Amino acid sequence: MGKMVIHKRFLACLSIAVINIALAAPNAFANSWTEETVDSDLFVGWNSSLALDASGNAHISYYDKTQGDLKYAANVSGSWATTVVDRTGNVGKHTSLALDTLGNIYISYYDETNGDLKYATNGSGAWITTTVDESGDVGYDTSIALDTSGNAHISYYDVTNGDLKYATNGSGAWITTTIDNSGVVGWNTSLSLDTSGNVHISYYDVTNGDLKYATNGSGSWIATTVDSNGDVGGNTSIKIGTSGGAYISYYDVTNGDLKYATNVSDSWIAATVDSDGDVGYYTSIALDTSNNAHISYYDATNGSLKYATNVSGAWVAATVDSDGDVGLYTSLALDASGNAHISYFDNTNGDLKYAVSAAQSAECDPASIAVSTSKLTIKSKESGDVTVTVKGKSGCLAEGVTVKAKLDKASGKKVSVSPEEGTADADGMVAFTFTGVKKGNAKVSFIADGLTKKITVKVK
Repeated sequence: MGKMVIHKRFLACLSIAVINIALAAPNAFANSWTEETVDSDLFVGWNSSLALDASGNAHISYYDKTQGDLKYAANVSGSWATTVVDRTGNVGKHTSLALDTLGNIYISYYDETNGDLKYATNGSGAWITTTVDESGDVGYDTSIALDTSGNAHISYYDVTNGDLKYATNGSGAWITTTIDNSGVVGWNTSLSLDTSGNVHISYYDVTNGDLKYATNGSGSWIATTVDSNGDVGGNTSIKIGTSGGAYISYYDVTNGDLKYATNVSDSWIAATVDSDGDVGYYTSIALDTSNNAHISYYDATNGSLKYATNVSGAWVAATVDSDGDVGLYTSLALDASGNAHISYFDNTNGDLKYAVSAAQSAECDPASIAVSTSKLTIKSKESGDVTVTVKGKSGCLAEGVTVKAKLDKASGKKVSVSPEEGTADADGMVAFTFTGVKKGNAKVSFIADGLTKKITVKVK
């Protein structure tokens, strides 16, 4: 995945249609997430890239910052196994991973010691590494995809010249090409192939602060500005849909928002997906069989991993992991059942983490909230518990739903609450603890997927 963009610019020009899409009420969809640590070997997990094999097993490439190595992890055996792929110098930043139909691994990455683009594969049964491009300082922000013949296609940034470059071994030998050299362009590249094997690349134009897109679909390379509304286009990720349309997620630096653009209607349309704080770093996009978009990204305001989808017809965003400062360097893929798998970096502990979702059935979409008491009475400096239960229309227990406890402005001086939000367990329950601070009545609202239940907490 790409580096965090901190460059700030403001542009008045608007060259595409731009729309803002309000987040739908979260009861349009609900996911239960499980998270686990993949590798905790002292500051590992930068620049992770994830792909799933035909059986739904996860394969992840990533950078070991402590050792300066390229590493690889997989859960094929039922538990995570990690391997050092390349340790010759300081290697492994800016990784990208792809699988062929046999499950062989192909990884593009940056050799910082020599300033080269490198490539590794275990297709022969053992890991073999190759230098692809050594013409200057090249190989930042790599992105790899394989065509139906198993040939590799890699986009990357040329630091020496400030250009977007592309490499392929489709002819049997590596051939590199400069795609765009109009200013400093090519940060945060992402590459995807259509069903005809044409290449599509999204990337950031640093000079103009724009999101750009390049394709060789016409037989020659054509570069287009997709979004120039402010400083936009960092941390891009692209996927091509079944009809050949491009779908791009990216970061709006000016507003600190997650954005999304598509040309499926033959012209580029951009939308703001999430504007709740400074969100949209390290985006990764995947499409389901209906071409619905699924995006993982980092919430810098809260230090959390977030996920958004438009599967319901409107954008819905949710926090996946908020345990510490987590969610950097995300990479997302969908399995055959439509479940989302995300690799990401835990900055608090220096670990590589992995989260997987299990979509709830529609019949258990939250429909009601029940609270264990309508009035809680506690003494100052003492605590009392309240349990919230969320159920669906059929009475099913809405596991995985986020419930928030919100105090009105005056109530915050009378009581404190922990946690401020929680995830419903297998019984659809979340427990909250209130501690008395000052005598008086506090008004509390419990909120879950657009549903609200209010109680009073009396401090005597």
